[in-house]
Amino acid sequence: MFDFYSNFKPLSYSVLLHVLILGVFTVSLSSEPTVRPLPAVPEIIQAEALDEAQVLQEVERLKAKEKKQQANEVARKKALAKKVRAEEKKLKRLKKQRLLEEKRIKDQQSKSAKATEKEKKALAALKKQKQKALREKTELKKSQDKQKAALAKLKKEKAALERKKKSAEAKRKAKAEAKRKVAEAKRERIARQKYEESEITRAMIRIERQVKRNWTRPSAISNGLTCTIRVQLIAGGAVKRAQVIESSGNAIFDRSAENAVRKASPLPVPADPLIFQKFKVFSFIFNPQ
Repeated sequence: MFDFYSNFKPLSYSVLLHVLILGVFTVSLSSEPTVRPLPAVPEIIQAEALDEAQVLQEVERLKAKEKKQQANEVARKKALAKKVRAEEKKLKRLKKQRLLEEKRIKDQQSKSAKATEKEKKALAALKKQKQKALREKTELKKSQDKQKAALAKLKKEKAALERKKKSAEAKRKAKAEAKRKVAEAKRERIARQKYEESEITRAMIRIERQVKRNWTRPSAISNGLTCTIRVQLIAGGAVKRAQVIESSGNAIFDRSAENAVRKASPLPVPADPLIFQKFKVFSFIFNPQ
């Protein structure tokens, strides 16, 4: 028959030890301690007495298990801590990268804003330059138009001046030519006049000589008598009429002079028809001396 009272003490130790081990295990497995109610001790425990060596062996096994669990837990915590540190390091790196990226974006935005502002200024300057260039082009066109107008006016004035100059030159030349022609005509007229006078003089000398050769001196006339005879000729120098217009005072002498002119026909007149026109009617003084 089982003696309850004699085996109660070892059984109580065993139960208490299991409870302690279970409590330690529970505490080790949980990061936060949990208060668990102790199981109620049965009023009557019917169990067989355990061998103390088995109990100790169980205790050692549980301790080893607990130690292993603790080591695993430490390793897990270390791994977790390492993971946490790595995560924190990663987070710090990511944060640093984020800050750098934010700074880069901010710098880029600043640079972009500056570039945009610079571009705006450049565009404004370019627009200003274009406007200036357009104004200068307009002014240049106006200046060129003025120059063209002035050049056209100058060209027109030059053409008018050239025409005026040519007209004046033509007038001068015409005047000079007319003057030259007048002078030449005058020279020709003088030369013609001299020529005619010379021809007339020579003709008159020849006529007087020929008349003298054909004069027969009447008897009983004195020396020194002269008379003026008007002679009318026809073509070839033939005498048509000879008449004393200024008498010598001696009618016989006058008649002999007229006869001498008729006998000398045809008279040696110039061959030039223009000069001969002056010999159709001419007068000369007959002086036989």
